Amino acid sequence: MIINPQVGDMKGVSKTVNILTQLEPLFAASSSMRVGILLSNEQEMRRLLEILEGADRRYRADLIYGTGVIGENTMQRLSDLCEIVTHLAEDKNSVRRYRRIFPRPTTAILRDNFAKQERNQDYYPLEESIFTEDNIFFAEDGYQGFGDYQTIGEVFKEGGSLPRVVAIHLTYQHARNEAIFIRHFCSTPNGSSADTAGKYLEALSKLVAFADAAELSNPALDTFRSHLQKQSFPGLGVIKKLSIQNHIHVAIGALQHA
Repeated sequence: MIINPQVGDMKGVSKTVNILTQLEPLFAASSSMRVGILLSNEQEMRRLLEILEGADRRYRADLIYGTGVIGENTMQRLSDLCEIVTHLAEDKNSVRRYRRIFPRPTTAILRDNFAKQERNQDYYPLEESIFTEDNIFFAEDGYQGFGDYQTIGEVFKEGGSLPRVVAIHLTYQHARNEAIFIRHFCSTPNGSSADTAGKYLEALSKLVAFADAAELSNPALDTFRSHLQKQSFPGLGVIKKLSIQNHIHVAIGALQHA
């Protein structure tokens, strides 16, 4: 869980205390629980350090590197206040500048692999494509893990109107030791934004037919199959969450067999 989000309702360090308070039962229940810290900018990081200094526990944390450069003194304080577990960066050279503080960092490559389209209907003609091969090559490239922005991409978009096409993004592997692929299962474009539920069930029938033929299974896909069986529409937000949940299962499986 990111404790200093840069977008959305919980944006800003001012919400960090609230986030940590809500997460406290999870920290109490599991010693493996970790927080995510976005290395945004020097000013915000200093404010975050003040909050961490007043905390009742020393958090285990993963650092997410962006375009900002954080001062070495600030990073040293962060290392003192938190047990830093993993460094997530698109380029491990971003981590190298702090090698005095983190001489042997555990680094995971973090990339935006989702080719986001302007409109849902733009996914309709797309064929199967490779989502990522980082699960195959991360160790060879000098990383200890890999990560991405799931099936939504790095760019945050809040809200939106009813879609003319419902698109469900599904990642999967054909075999455990190969790349992660993606397909976009879409309702047929008809120029109208009416009947979102019907559009979902049309796209869903295509997804389930593919998943059944490929013998794909995980809790997210089980829920998709249940929706089709019951002819139910859970809402666009739930569909997006299930797409993300499926991808997490796929990524974990790929990592376990890397």
